[in-house]
Amino acid sequence: MTFLFATWLATIVPNRDQYWCKLQWMERQLCIYRCWNEKKAFDWFEKRPEKGCKIKKMFYTT
Repeated sequence: MTFLFATWLATIVPNRDQYWCKLQWMERQLCIYRCWNEKKAFDWFEKRPEKGCKIKKMFYTT
């Protein structure tokens, strides 16, 4: 029973190092995202790929 409960929690409860990111704007070949989870939020930027910026993406810290 404990194994089933632990498995259920692992699939339902999101990882604390997992962030949801949404594109805020594009500027000078950069994609600027707003990322957040239950504990904190921050802005993240990356170089714009050839195909363009993704509207939504996941971000993981290690």
